[in-house]
Amino acid sequence: MDNDPEYNCFNQFIWFRFEGSKGAGIPLVLVLLVCISLFLKKTERILSIVLVVINILVLLYLEYNYPYIIKRYDNNFHRLADIFITTTMCGIFLVFVIRGILQSYLHEKVKAEQVEQFKSAFLANISHEIRTPMNAILGFSTLLMQTGYKSKNRILYNKFVSDGCKRLVNLVDEVVDIAKIESNQFKIQKVTCNISEVLEQVYHQFINSTEKQPKKNIKFILNDPKPHNGIYTSTDPALLKQVLFYLLDNANKFTHSGSIELGVEKHLTDLLFYVKDTGIGIPEAEYTRIFDSFLKGHQNSDRFYDGVGLGLTLCKKMLELLDGEIWVKSKVNEGSTFYFTLPLSSW
Repeated sequence: MDNDPEYNCFNQFIWFRFEGSKGAGIPLVLVLLVCISLFLKKTERILSIVLVVINILVLLYLEYNYPYIIKRYDNNFHRLADIFITTTMCGIFLVFVIRGILQSYLHEKVKAEQVEQFKSAFLANISHEIRTPMNAILGFSTLLMQTGYKSKNRILYNKFVSDGCKRLVNLVDEVVDIAKIESNQFKIQKVTCNISEVLEQVYHQFINSTEKQPKKNIKFILNDPKPHNGIYTSTDPALLKQVLFYLLDNANKFTHSGSIELGVEKHLTDLLFYVKDTGIGIPEAEYTRIFDSFLKGHQNSDRFYDGVGLGLTLCKKMLELLDGEIWVKSKVNEGSTFYFTLPLSSW
């Protein structure tokens, strides 16, 4: 019978090689059904179960109508041992599958909790950041419509309205930028640029900016090792300037006296930028946390610092787009230094 071509053909299937429904095929079918139930969507699950059931019915029909195609065990002990081993292996496999599903569930649960925290932090920060300039705009706009004010006062009121509008625009820009980055719609344009010129432009734009102008009792230092020959690399200069502006604005916000230093160092394979200040500093426990969206450092401080908490988050995400990395070193009441790297490309 072993030489029968039809017998040899059917005997290649696991079901018939292991004594059919009396052998080790049943545990394998059960594992298959469990996996189908766990991983497939409703429509796919129903279709797959129907196909498995049809397949099993066909196998049982062949088994009972053509018993000669079944390869039997030498004795009952071998059959039971094979069933036990197969069932044990299937059980171990299912344990790992269920463990993976539970870990995935816990991971999704943590993500959902983080999203909830993110929403709470967003509402807490954004509500204040919108209300403050809006109140200023509404209040001083009302005053401007009244008569009897000197031109000097009107100029001052116009400035308050203008500052409030700019603050709202900056807030919208930050939220839009973070949304674009999260949805992979933020485009970068890398070109070969002179880093020394970029630093020089940032330096002059920052100290001349009416919105981000350094305080009078703060010395602003530009430390460029090659101002004449320059340092060249391929990057997005606009994005680099934006990162530097965010870091300088952050340093200026938390520094009340002393100095803010902007600089760059050329290493073998990368450029190391830094923004150093003599501000209030950051506790070591917050080194990583301050780069999270809408979660601002210094929340336990008695003094309120404006900002929605997106600047450092945008710095981190923008630098990731430029293949860079950012970190901070700081001491409370002594100051902070933010470092970030960019690849140094040949030109």
